Amino acid sequence: MAASMSNVAGKSLLKMFHVIIILSTWFMPSLTAKLNAPKVLLPYYSSFIANFTLRVEFAPEETSVANCYRWRSTRPEVAQVSLINSTDGECAAIARVSAISKTPHQMTTAIVAENKVTKEALRCNVIVGEIVRLEIETTTRLLYLEDSPEELIVRGFDGEGNIFSSLEGLPFEWSLVSDNDIGGNVDAHNILRIKRFSESHYTTPSHIVPLEEQGLQGDTILVEGIRTGSARCSARLKDVAYKGVTPSEVRIVVVANLMLSPPDAYVLKHAHVKYTVELLRHNSLREISMPSPQYYLEVKDRSICSLDAEKSVATALEMGSTEIVSQR
Repeated sequence: MAASMSNVAGKSLLKMFHVIIILSTWFMPSLTAKLNAPKVLLPYYSSFIANFTLRVEFAPEETSVANCYRWRSTRPEVAQVSLINSTDGECAAIARVSAISKTPHQMTTAIVAENKVTKEALRCNVIVGEIVRLEIETTTRLLYLEDSPEELIVRGFDGEGNIFSSLEGLPFEWSLVSDNDIGGNVDAHNILRIKRFSESHYTTPSHIVPLEEQGLQGDTILVEGIRTGSARCSARLKDVAYKGVTPSEVRIVVVANLMLSPPDAYVLKHAHVKYTVELLRHNSLREISMPSPQYYLEVKDRSICSLDAEKSVATALEMGSTEIVSQR
């Protein structure tokens, strides 16, 4: 009798063990591969084809296993897909999506990447539409003379204000325009210079390489200051289909690369600080005799400290902090 009860108890524990294992497996989160973009917006094809690169981002447990992803477009007449770095012409973890729809009306397709072994399908919706507005994106609009160049990137927008995922492959015409808003008569080409990536010390974006090899400019350029002043940089699409799109302009100001010494000062009330001004030119520092007809010092908050401009001496007046800047 005791043995029978023991067998029953053992079977119950075994069933419970199976239930626990099943539940644990059921609620275990699934780590699967993903695409780097769920949706992509590309401009339609008139004279030049725009591209976007899709990548399969593998889950940790998949990185050590051989994977084969086959790609297809549900509507090849809207956008086509081609393999990148494929070893067999059938499988690849990276693919290039090319918008080939020739109508400005919005069209949609889906790019599907299917795992040949597991049959798992990854999907990205691709929307092809018309660019109606351009906007230049900057990190800063203030450049220092003889400093590192600024990278300018132009973005495209559709009629609903959505940003195009990529303008890769589209040629642009970048130009410099004199800044007449401030009454200056200096030629913009004497203030700014547009540099090719291939002529700089910076890595050329992969999609810019073929354009520069053809003597063209893409959606990304480098601009450097060669003289103090301000000028405008303009970008427009070269494709005749977009001749009605207004070029985008951005105002860039170039200032002398002045340095104050000391750069920081912590002083007691009524204490004095003597400043010197140095100009960085041709990778060397030259002290500027102050006061100068070209440069001057300015204190941001005169309630915190006063400034004797003739002697370049600041005097602390109250507790707090402020900035002293050198300007031209």
